[in-house]
Parts: sequence; structure tokens; C-alpha cells
Amino acid sequence: MTVTGHLSFEDVLGEHSLDVAELARDIVGLIRSVIPEATERVYPGWHGIGFHHPTAGYVCAVFPATDYVRVGFEHGHLLADPAGAFDPGGKQVRYITVRELTADLAARIAGFVDNAVHVQDR
Repeated sequence: MTVTGHLSFEDVLGEHSLDVAELARDIVGLIRSVIPEATERVYPGWHGIGFHHPTAGYVCAVFPATDYVRVGFEHGHLLADPAGAFDPGGKQVRYITVRELTADLAARIAGFVDNAVHVQDR
């Protein structure tokens, strides 16, 4: 994992409640476990952290909010979502709003991350 940028994700999380910060850390840890080779970039303007795969490019990002965390998939429109985990809308980017990271949701997010790398790495 390589982090680029001047601000750390912890700097971004400092503006959030402890619950949201912990939830965001858990999701970031999950993504890191699926794509440890990713480069991470903190986006202060977007208030998040993005994950860039060496061959697939920009895969996903984590955006903490007031009382939830959104996980955005750059090419989410290419990912099968039969269970309807993605929020409605969006032509290309798809988001999942996370208020609690259950085991089932963590498994779905991990699967989406893995699939996103393979779909984009063609």
C-alpha cells in the first residue's frame, strides 16, 4: 500500500464522530485486505480516500459522512448486484451507503472490490 497526498485519511476522519470514523476505518481495512497492492489517495475536496490498482486504475473510494459512510465504485455499472446493495441511480459510478458493517455487507463489499479489479483489468 502506498499513500499519496499531504493529508492523511486520519486527518479527514478527525472531522467525524468516533462511530463514523471507526466504520470508515473498518471499510478501508477491508478494501486494503482485498487489494493490498493498491495505491491510496486522500481527496480532501471530496472528503475521502480512493484506491488505485496498478493495472485496473481507480477502483473505489470511501467517503465518511455525518452518520454513515459511502463506498463508491468508479465502474459500479459493470458490477452485478442481484441483492440490490448499491444505492439507486448513477450511470457509471455506484455507491453503497453503510451505516453498520455487518458480516454479510462486508462480504459483499469485498466481492465488489475484487470484481471491480477484474472487470476493469481487461
